Amino acid sequence: MQPMKGKLLLVLVALSLHGCADDGPSAPSSPEASAGRGSTPPGFVGGAVSGRVVNAVTGAPVGGASIQVDGLGPASADSDGGFRIELPTGASVRVKVEAAGYWPRETGLRPAGGSVPSVTLSLLPDGNDFDLEFYDHVFRDVGEAGTHLWTSEPQFEVWEGVYDCTGFVEGAACEELTARDERAPAVFFQMVRGVIEADSRKYTDGQVLGANIATRSHPPGTVLSRSQFIEPAKITVALVSTRDDFSWGFWRYNNGGSMTGGHIHINIDHRSQRGVYSHELAHTLGFDHPQGLDRVPKSSIMRQGHGDEPTRFDVLHARILYGRPANSRTPDVDPMSFLLNGLRHPGVETGPEVTRSAR
Repeated sequence: MQPMKGKLLLVLVALSLHGCADDGPSAPSSPEASAGRGSTPPGFVGGAVSGRVVNAVTGAPVGGASIQVDGLGPASADSDGGFRIELPTGASVRVKVEAAGYWPRETGLRPAGGSVPSVTLSLLPDGNDFDLEFYDHVFRDVGEAGTHLWTSEPQFEVWEGVYDCTGFVEGAACEELTARDERAPAVFFQMVRGVIEADSRKYTDGQVLGANIATRSHPPGTVLSRSQFIEPAKITVALVSTRDDFSWGFWRYNNGGSMTGGHIHINIDHRSQRGVYSHELAHTLGFDHPQGLDRVPKSSIMRQGHGDEPTRFDVLHARILYGRPANSRTPDVDPMSFLLNGLRHPGVETGPEVTRSAR
């Protein structure tokens, strides 16, 4: 897919739904900035929304961006990216925004009123080191699904013992763990804490701090199924002895794309390998390699031969991931339940949760 270049916009109307705080890498400009306005139909009664269109990577204003709301004439941002548009009172609407050199964005807005803030409407550039192919591959199942991310701080829980994989499945993640009468070595605890505290922030643009770390022990012989080692609102970590050569990450999310749980198996043979801990942590925070590590298109902790640290591409694209609502789709389509100038929407909580795993 190629970015739209200077075309007029198509617009969708959405039902009024709860929404999300503004996004983008910089604070919104003054709502008093001059901007083009769309024409309004006769008898129109509505409210104004003001804000600024900016580059999602650099924060620079995007002058001349085209903004259109269904049923209204097109509007344009001024040279500083500022805009002001009139919306029907009491209605939430879908807006599509385009500018040359940027991927088109679809999002939701509601009329201003009371404490409703002005908005910063960020666009994804076709450049500035942002790579849509990489983003779709790592965060959107090669463009076939929506994103998954944490919308609240999970508790990290490090298990103190060593566990045997007693539910081994060839070529798949372990389905059952049994606690040994053995404490994990000191290097395991040092690695786990160091990686969680340093890399959680990098993989989430600081939205998961990694500061809430607890420990837990299980009596020897305790048997834990997958449903027991993936717990709500937690990311648990265990040192595992298994017949294969892999460590694994597990993650669970709801219909709205909000993460609800995660688990990390560190193979006992990998206990001193920092990069393995960081790779599996990234899985539990929204990253994946759905076609295998060798198919990831950029330097990444998800790629074959990855190093010990998140790469600059990981950090940059994670900033975009956590600056958009959960379940956003390619190229830059916010979910219908999202309002840019509404309250933060944590994701639709209904329906069955999905559990995935990867090594």
